[in-house]
Amino acid sequence: FPSHDIVATALAANDVLEVIPVPAGTVVRSVALVVEKTAASGTIAIGDGAAAAGYLAAQAVSSTGIFGGVPVLAAGAFAPTLSGGKVYAAADTIDVTIGTAVPAAAIVRVVAELVDLNAQ
Repeated sequence: FPSHDIVATALAANDVLEVIPVPAGTVVRSVALVVEKTAASGTIAIGDGAAAAGYLAAQAVSSTGIFGGVPVLAAGAFAPTLSGGKVYAAADTIDVTIGTAVPAAAIVRVVAELVDLNAQ
């Protein structure tokens, strides 16, 4: 599972951080947010260039834990058993979007399961 350490300071509401590169020809099977240190307020969404909250929408960071998201089908319904993941024909990134209240004290990690479909 890829993960990348990104240290972000001076965040503002609606900032977008590109946290995991997704190469063309990849399936993203799952994405999770790990809250290691909490903040009193604030939310984080996880998505990509097509849908800012396509994997996880407005997750509060006021408690530690693992919060998982799954790809959204074209119709907008969460259906991991039907979708099997999201196929990326073109390169993109998995992004974190800061909510309207900035979780300044939070420490979070984003992890994703990626499968390379390119011929080796």
